[in-house]
Amino acid sequence: MKLLRFFCIVVGLSISLWASAKNPIKVVCPTSGTCNIIETKTGKVLINTLPNKPTINARGENIFEINTSCGSPCSHSAYYDAKSKQISKLFPDVVAVSPIYKKVLYTTKGKILCSSMFGPNQVPYPLKMKNPLARTAVTFSAIISAEFLSPTQVKIAYLTGDNRDETSEIIDLATDKK
Repeated sequence: MKLLRFFCIVVGLSISLWASAKNPIKVVCPTSGTCNIIETKTGKVLINTLPNKPTINARGENIFEINTSCGSPCSHSAYYDAKSKQISKLFPDVVAVSPIYKKVLYTTKGKILCSSMFGPNQVPYPLKMKNPLARTAVTFSAIISAEFLSPTQVKIAYLTGDNRDETSEIIDLATDKK
C-alpha cells in the first residue's frame, strides 16, 4: 500500500512538472477573489487582479489563450506569445482567433471589432457588414461562426433582421478599414 501511494505521488509530481515545463504561463490566485497570470520560468506577473480563475489553453504552437468569465454571458480573453513573450490586452467576448495571423475578432457595444493581438497595430476597427446584426441580448449571440481566411479576409455567418435570417459573407479587412 505504501509503495502504491509513493508511486502515485511520483507519477503525479512528474505529470505536474511536465505540464509546467510545457506551459510557459500559469494561474496564481493569492486571494480568494483575485488571480494573476505569471510567467512560469521568471515569476513575472503578466496580468493581475482577474476577478475569477481563468483557464489557459494552447491556441497554436506558441500562442496561449487566457480566458476568464465575467458573468453570463460575458468573458474576456488575452493572448500570450511564448516566443516573443508578448501579452495582449484583454478582449471582451471573442468570436474568432487566428494564432497564425495573430488577429482577433470580438464584440463590444453592439459592434464586431477586429484587432491585432499584439503590438502597435492593436487598434481595433469595426467590421462593416452588408446587413445589420439581428437584435439580441448580447451582440455575439447573433454570430453563428467567424473565421480568418487570410490576414486580410474574414468569413462570418450571422443572424440579421427581425426574422433573424441567416446570412454569411467574406469581408476584406484591407478595404474594410477605409
